[in-house]
Amino acid sequence: MSLIAKYRAWRKRRYWQKQQMEHLRTLILSDWRWLANDATANALTTRYKNALSESWYTLEFEPSDLLRHRLGLDPHRPKSKGTP
Repeated sequence: MSLIAKYRAWRKRRYWQKQQMEHLRTLILSDWRWLANDATANALTTRYKNALSESWYTLEFEPSDLLRHRLGLDPHRPKSKGTP
C-alpha cells in the first residue's frame, strides 16, 4: 500500500470515528432530554452525557457498582421488599 493510500485510509477512519462520536452524542442528548422524567433513565443518560462532554476529565463519576446499587439495578444485591 502506498503512502498516499495509507494516508487516505487513515483520514477516512478518522472521519468516521469523529462521526460516530457525534452520533453517540446526539443519541444520548436526545435520550437525556426525552427520558428525564424517569429517575433511572435520567441518572444513566446524565452519566453518559457527562462522559461525552468536552470536559469529561474534570468530572467525577460514581463507580458503576455504587450506581447500580443506588438505582436498584444490582443483580448481586436483592431488592428491598418496598421496591417495586
